[in-house]
Amino acid sequence: MVTYNMMSSPSKTKMAKPLLVFVFCLSGLFLNAQSDTVPQKSGYSGHMVLSFGYAKPLEDMASRSTYGSAKNGVGLQFLLQFPLSKRFGLCVAYDQGWFYVDQDELFKRNNTYSSPQIYGEMSSVSVDQNWGMNVLNVGGFASFPLSQNQSVNLETRFMLGACRVTSPGFSCTYATISATAPVVSYKTETLFSSKSANFPLTFLFGFGLRFDLNPDWCLAVNFDYLNVLQETEFDEVEIRNTQNQTSSSSKKMDLGYYTFRLGIGRFF
Repeated sequence: MVTYNMMSSPSKTKMAKPLLVFVFCLSGLFLNAQSDTVPQKSGYSGHMVLSFGYAKPLEDMASRSTYGSAKNGVGLQFLLQFPLSKRFGLCVAYDQGWFYVDQDELFKRNNTYSSPQIYGEMSSVSVDQNWGMNVLNVGGFASFPLSQNQSVNLETRFMLGACRVTSPGFSCTYATISATAPVVSYKTETLFSSKSANFPLTFLFGFGLRFDLNPDWCLAVNFDYLNVLQETEFDEVEIRNTQNQTSSSSKKMDLGYYTFRLGIGRFF
């Protein structure tokens, strides 16, 4: 049986600072764009970057509770940037994050736990579905040259959006011994994966380096911090055992992650 212990902060307090930062930065972006209308490059209308790399879960998803227990993962991002001026512009990004469930942690947590429906010693844990996040963000960016020929640029991004989250699914197997005969039998409880019932608001702050190889192609090194500003809701989280007994509950979680990625881009 899987236990839950969720602690969350008030959504309004969590959302206030990122929203103020986003509004302040976006306002500054447009003010600077009004006074800086020189095109960044001749014929340059924007660029796209596809990047992939390491992702680290934060908040409840990374907690050592039996429901969280996420560890390192991978992050993928497709980014579009459209300049409004020489240094500032608008951007939109689609992010995916996959976070592996810590199977060893689940085994330790459940090894000393007896289910109300199953009694015995933990035998094994198998993960059927890891954590997954899909995020769409829109915001603004700023680009600052670090080399005389402007082939190396420092870029920062502030974005808001929404996400959809997939919770993990895993099975815990217990070895039980009959009270009347020394016979070992194995019984399993399965927690089923589910999708979030809402699309909570997200905030992303990112920065990185862009290396322009030629008029068509570039390379990028990016670091992004993404925070889910509202609690992610999971309705009807279902647990079922080998006796076909089921139970369900609803959970709210605070989620977030950061990523370090390498990417390749193309100007258009």
